[in-house]
Amino acid sequence: MKSSENHKIKINFETEKVDWDKFVETSPQGNIFVTSTFLDSLQDQYKIVTCKQNEVIVAGAVVFEKSGIPLGHLQAFTQYIGFLLSPPEYLKGQSKLTWEFKITGALLEALCKKYETLAFSHSYNFQDLRPFLWFNYGLENCKKFSSSLRYTSVLTNLFYEDHEKHLMKIRTTRRQEYRKAVKNLICIVTGK
Repeated sequence: MKSSENHKIKINFETEKVDWDKFVETSPQGNIFVTSTFLDSLQDQYKIVTCKQNEVIVAGAVVFEKSGIPLGHLQAFTQYIGFLLSPPEYLKGQSKLTWEFKITGALLEALCKKYETLAFSHSYNFQDLRPFLWFNYGLENCKKFSSSLRYTSVLTNLFYEDHEKHLMKIRTTRRQEYRKAVKNLICIVTGK
């Protein structure tokens, strides 16, 4: 990010739900668990915090609260309630990664100034945890994040005409596991 663009970054702790939902639709990390409709269904207090660059939302996160104090944990049966990013389309390659790192760091710093504890479960599309891992790195007696990395498998059938042809290309043990689990398997197809 150019230094001249730095001053155009604004953190907003009072984001409107309609603006948030439009942003969720454009973010690679957007999913049903961060839409205002789903968040409202949990019947818990939450705050939508966004980062704007040139008056456009480019990053955001949801913080669950009770009487203005963050819960410090995620709600039961929810996932992928973490940081969302939507970099400008003109950024590609390393420029995009650098921008995401800086914007994540700016949002993280603002959140940590306001809240004592935070909890996130990032989408599998959130690819760079370094701003969390390096937060206050090397400083003693400072806030730090702990992380528990879990992997999510995302299968694509773009290379196969149908699911059966895909199954024929995977390892035998995986096909056996599939046959055992098929009775309880739910397959979700998304447009992202």
